[in-house]
Amino acid sequence: LRGPYHPDFSPPTHMTDYDWFNMLCRRERRALRKSIREADGLLVRSTTRGKKAQLKANVEAGRSGSIFERVDGPKHARIPARSIWVPIDEDDLEGDGMEIQTDDAGVLKGARQMGFRTTATSGPARANCRAERADGTTISPEDLEAGELPPRFHEPAGPRAMDLADLRAVMSGRQADIPLETLLATWTGPSLRAALSFTNQATAPGWSGLSYRLLYHSSDAFLEMVAAFMRACVRARRLPTASRHSVVRLVPKTGDGGSTLEGARQICLIEVLVKLISAAIGRAAMDHWDEHGSLDPAQSGFLRFRCAADVAAAVNAVLAKHRAAGTPLFVVSLDIEKAFQRVPHWAIERALRRLGFSQDAARFWLETERGRDGTVGTCQFWTDLGLTESFDVEGGVRMGESGSTVKFLVWMDILLCWARRREQRGLSFTV
Repeated sequence: LRGPYHPDFSPPTHMTDYDWFNMLCRRERRALRKSIREADGLLVRSTTRGKKAQLKANVEAGRSGSIFERVDGPKHARIPARSIWVPIDEDDLEGDGMEIQTDDAGVLKGARQMGFRTTATSGPARANCRAERADGTTISPEDLEAGELPPRFHEPAGPRAMDLADLRAVMSGRQADIPLETLLATWTGPSLRAALSFTNQATAPGWSGLSYRLLYHSSDAFLEMVAAFMRACVRARRLPTASRHSVVRLVPKTGDGGSTLEGARQICLIEVLVKLISAAIGRAAMDHWDEHGSLDPAQSGFLRFRCAADVAAAVNAVLAKHRAAGTPLFVVSLDIEKAFQRVPHWAIERALRRLGFSQDAARFWLETERGRDGTVGTCQFWTDLGLTESFDVEGGVRMGESGSTVKFLVWMDILLCWARRREQRGLSFTV
């Protein structure tokens, strides 16, 4: 027995007005849904054709990154902060051990200790992060400027002697200085408003509460006052000590341990004026290096029209070539734990000097991390239990600071240029 809404339903002789209206309405809805499905199908096919055409154009232009799908992490996942493993100096096994903290005070203390250990350069375990001589004395900035390097970069004989000699040659190289007027912007009210128009105004503010959105909607007179403060910082080559304080928000990663205090990305909420000054220096430097071809061509990170997917495409192409030819191939994939937070400040300055930064410009840019008087930045972790106590950030660059990616890039460029020098001696690489 067919119901009144079956497609082949034949209405009976006697139907109420409600039955007729209901039946006709259902038929109209079915027809409308069918037309919508057909329109959606046409749209999907059209979008697919457009994506294929764009993919073809990108591949022909050498931008192969679009063949890989972007994988986004659980951005809205919460970071559990009810327990954390913290180190203890000694345990019953006569060595460094770990213990778990579950109370609120213990978790906050453990998070602070974990943050400090990530960037710490003090202590015997982090001796390789410091610019020190064999007798433990610190190599002064003047001696580093003159070319002196820590003892670990010297080995007169042995299997690493040739590698270290090439590494020293790369680190001691020096390009022509980039003019200061190229790197350091002259901030005015209109130029500040123009810079703000390119920022993500949904970005969280720094410790002071000043945000891009607030600045962008400020009056011209207020922006001119802020620009005068930024000009004073550039003219003095100094940033206020308080501007180096930041709050760390944890962003989860995918995979095991990615949603823990230890494994998540540590994104720093930094003062927006510091980010604006730093970003302007980074953009000017990248424009200069792009124009003069200063960076190693194997570099794919943090460059315009380049991404990690380009490296993956190149590696897959090399693998396919060797697989088809039946020739052996050795591939090494290295992942540096907390890479941004582990780069020593003296090494970043050395890398900037190598790529044309004057000593004055390099030290001013590093004011975002460390003052010229040795005062380092400070951080607090923002957890489910509140803020931890402040801790010193003794090394590395902070994720969330606009110029941090470029600083990390110039440090990595030393490794890539060293690998290129060694390529003629049996080392091939794709980075």
